[in-house]
Amino acid sequence: MILEKLFPKDTPRFAKARESSEFLAKILSWNPERWIAGWLIVLSGANVGFATDDRYFYWDMSTFSIPLLIFILIGGIVMSRIDKFQIFPKSLFIGKGVMIYSAVGFLLFVLGTLPFGFSTGLLVSGGPYLAYFIAVNLLYSIEITLESDKKTVPSKSAQSGILISALALLSLSCVVGFSQNDPMISTIAAIYIPFILVTLIFPAHVRHNQRARIYGVFIPAMFLSVRFPWFLIPLAIVFYSLRKITYFQTDEVYPSFRVDFDELESD
Repeated sequence: MILEKLFPKDTPRFAKARESSEFLAKILSWNPERWIAGWLIVLSGANVGFATDDRYFYWDMSTFSIPLLIFILIGGIVMSRIDKFQIFPKSLFIGKGVMIYSAVGFLLFVLGTLPFGFSTGLLVSGGPYLAYFIAVNLLYSIEITLESDKKTVPSKSAQSGILISALALLSLSCVVGFSQNDPMISTIAAIYIPFILVTLIFPAHVRHNQRARIYGVFIPAMFLSVRFPWFLIPLAIVFYSLRKITYFQTDEVYPSFRVDFDELESD
């Protein structure tokens, strides 16, 4: 990132920039990185709604509307505050967690379909999308910890249950999406599956988990932006603004496509 060159750490310039931007640190308490997840789920519902009339719509700015924008913003707020309530378990990889997060994801998907009216067909079409986003959330449930300035992940045996579950959900998403003649979700899931396979097959290493995390969000974001090009604007604002805030306030560039290439973790 260019800021790392303009404001190197442990320099007076960095310290001054950090102090002047300290008021922005409060934004991090709202978990802005989770806004995008909520946006994507709501926009997935809108995508299915538009596709019922024309499955070949692409780069269509007319898809923008104030009600849809409001629904998307609501989705982002819900996802950013969801773990503030005790009813929601901290871990997704338990029965209660899967049920509750599935229900929230389903409601957000339905929120995106509201401009098109109630239809059981739209609700059924949400199944593959819900399976995909649960799989991605499972990857985020694998904790990345920092020990002695080195990021680590659990052993392969500790991750295997989550990875296999995610792989099964992604396969279901791809197959069902294909059977429903939905090129969007079937392609998204098919492209993402190799990231899970690499994490599952190769020795445990933080870089595999980092890639699986970021591309689990990046892939659907880019595919949906092809149909909703205006969505690139809030995506870019949050992505680049958050990178700058986290760099000055936490000394880390996040979110990032950069991965760690330290030695392998023990299995």
